[in-house]
Order: sequence, then structure tokens, then C-alpha cells
Amino acid sequence: MLQQFLRKWSRGAGEGQSLLVLHVFSQQIKLLHARQVKQGWQLHSEQLVAEAKPFPRDIESAITALPAGSKVAVVLAPELYQIIPLDKPKLPTEAELQQALPWLLKDLCPLAPEDMQLDYLDLATTAGAAAKINVVVAAKSMLAQLCGYLIKPNLSLLLF
Repeated sequence: MLQQFLRKWSRGAGEGQSLLVLHVFSQQIKLLHARQVKQGWQLHSEQLVAEAKPFPRDIESAITALPAGSKVAVVLAPELYQIIPLDKPKLPTEAELQQALPWLLKDLCPLAPEDMQLDYLDLATTAGAAAKINVVVAAKSMLAQLCGYLIKPNLSLLLF
């Protein structure tokens, strides 16, 4: 799967381009640094171990040591987010739906509504069935902390 991702990402990338992938778990972060060379990709993997929080103290120094301007993809481990299926509320606008979701999830998710960073996916429905959505929820405070580490050294976040 990593090779497929690198092939897809490398279209248009020249030799010497680098890509960073942070795989974030609840107790560790794995950092993969891939650099494109003539023969393909040169990979360097490093594991940063946390003590009790999602982010180890040395992640900031590890990230700032990376080449400025590198592209970074972040992958959250399943324990750092939830996917919650719901009947889609009948609200007139997208904005109202986004505002209502944290309060609809407050009893289904351990996070406080104010700390929910969420998005949803419409699911295919059959004729006559109620519209359904899958809501993806993560802790906004955790994501803000991680983004703070990534923004300081002028890294480019890849969005998929």
C-alpha cells in the first residue's frame, strides 16, 4: 500500500523531493521520511515513543530537523478517531447540519462537543430508506497540538 501511495504522490515530483508521513498512535508516533532518487524511493523510518500522551516531548525537535518545505501526510491510528453511523438529520442547510452534529453525538462519543473536530460522509441509500451518514470524530485539542508542531517548521500538509 505504501508503494501505491508513493507512486500516486510522485506524479510530477522531481528527484530530491521528499515526503514525510506521520502515523500517529495513542502512545507513539512513527515517522517515515521518503526521498525520491533515480532508482525510486529512499525510505527512512523512525519511531518516536510517547510517555503517556499522544505526542512525545521530542517530536518537535524531530520535526524541526526535517527539511523545510517538505510535504507531510498525517495518518491517525483508529484509536484516535471514531466513525459513528447516524440517520441524517433533516436540516435545511449544510451549515446547520455541521452545527447540530456535535450535540447529536454528545451521548455517543466520549469527547465534549466543544472538543469535537468532525466531518461526515453521506451513505448510499435504498428507495424509501432514511438517509444515513457516517460521522468521523477526533479530538480538536489533539489535532491542534499536532498541527502546531507541523506549522512551525514551514512544512506543507497534504490533504486527501
